[in-house]
Amino acid sequence: MSRITSRSPHPTWALAVLLGSTFMVVLNFFVTTAALPSLATDLHANTAALQWISAGYGLAFAAGLITSARLGDLYGRRKVFVWGLIVFTAASAACAAAPTIGILNGTRIAQGIGAALMGPQVLAFFSAMFTGHAHRRAVAWQNTVVGAASIGGQIIGGLLITANIAGLGWRSVFVINVPLGLIAIVLALRWVPESRAANAGRGLDVAGTLMTVLGLVGVVLALVQGRETGWPLWSFVVLVAAMLALVIFVRHQRIRTKRGRTPLLDLAVFRYSGFSSGLGGIGVLYAVTGVMSVVLSLYLQQVKGLTVLEAGGMFAVLNVGFLLTSTRQAKLTTRHGVKVAVWGALILAIGYAVLAVSGTTGGTHGWLIMAAGLILAGAGQALANGALTSSVTATVEGHHAGATAGVLMTVQEAAGPVGVALLGVVYFATWGGFTAALAAMSLAALVSAVFARQHARAVNAPDAPDGSEAPGAPDAPGGSAGGRA
Repeated sequence: MSRITSRSPHPTWALAVLLGSTFMVVLNFFVTTAALPSLATDLHANTAALQWISAGYGLAFAAGLITSARLGDLYGRRKVFVWGLIVFTAASAACAAAPTIGILNGTRIAQGIGAALMGPQVLAFFSAMFTGHAHRRAVAWQNTVVGAASIGGQIIGGLLITANIAGLGWRSVFVINVPLGLIAIVLALRWVPESRAANAGRGLDVAGTLMTVLGLVGVVLALVQGRETGWPLWSFVVLVAAMLALVIFVRHQRIRTKRGRTPLLDLAVFRYSGFSSGLGGIGVLYAVTGVMSVVLSLYLQQVKGLTVLEAGGMFAVLNVGFLLTSTRQAKLTTRHGVKVAVWGALILAIGYAVLAVSGTTGGTHGWLIMAAGLILAGAGQALANGALTSSVTATVEGHHAGATAGVLMTVQEAAGPVGVALLGVVYFATWGGFTAALAAMSLAALVSAVFARQHARAVNAPDAPDGSEAPGAPDAPGGSAGGRA
């Protein structure tokens, strides 16, 4: 089980600190995107260098999640979370002071490492601190915070750069993280309880860490840069080598476990009833939503001729549907069970289908149809993501909370590039375009619905009004998950 080794005098404030830190990390990604044009002019950066501002951060973030989860189990989740805040805050200050694009890219990687140290601890804290409806509500609040940061990022970034406070220009989008980070560090030390896995074992699997970092970096690098550079031979070589490294990593973890040594990732989490199907549903969900942002942005600006600000307004419509629904998701899941995730995935599929129709309709009617599709897509995403995430993290026993969070967030981060690489091809193909891409995404959302249905059956989600799932145990469908402190 997970042990809470210190008690928070104010659990609500502890939750607020965790959510506030999540908001800061997500906001940082979007305000940075808004700063790219002025940043490119000031630092004389070319397109390739600009791509690494986002890619470097994403690579470091994705590659560090599993290791970070293990560090939290070993040394305490609050301790690792606070160190993540320290690294993220210091890296933000370094980003703001960066004199060249090369140094900025290096400090962005450091920011990604800090974010990776924080990320899995938040979900692990949710599992350790809350159960039942309170757990679902915490996850729902996290989804709402992510949506709010996504909406506010472009707007806040634009306001900061336009205001040009103290002549900082684009640097202000990084400076703002420094006071926020320092406040979060103080509040985390005061209000967030310490927590760690009760049977965490000893030591860090260094070889496993190296394998997972090389594998995950290779996969994301090959998919992101391969697409950007027209799929050269090296991208396929790196992708195959990365997949091989991950296969070897899994085998290494099994051997280490058989020999009685603590693995980096306890593969027992995959034996919980519904864990793999739930993870599959989340992976497909993040793949389609990841490619959605790319396809919609390109379509609105390159085909429909909207400005960046006008295109951002259309994304706001998507996020409004997300926010309005995410505030109700926890109550719906408590009442109807995890089958709410199935409803969400189906609504998402319908939303994408409506968007596909908008691509064939011009004038005012076309924009109205697009707005309806965006609202449906945002609502479906909030329902499916919130219900699946809360159920998957509640499905496993407390002592696997760290491993669950690490695997879950790694799937989420890796799914985006995979979605762009696979489904984005439909948009970029001359015969495809927006309508065909959205139709393919609608079909993919139906696949997510199938996974969600399998997950709901596996955890035997009841139809009773209280809606509490019946988590499974390893090799024992429907067994008790118990043990969360």
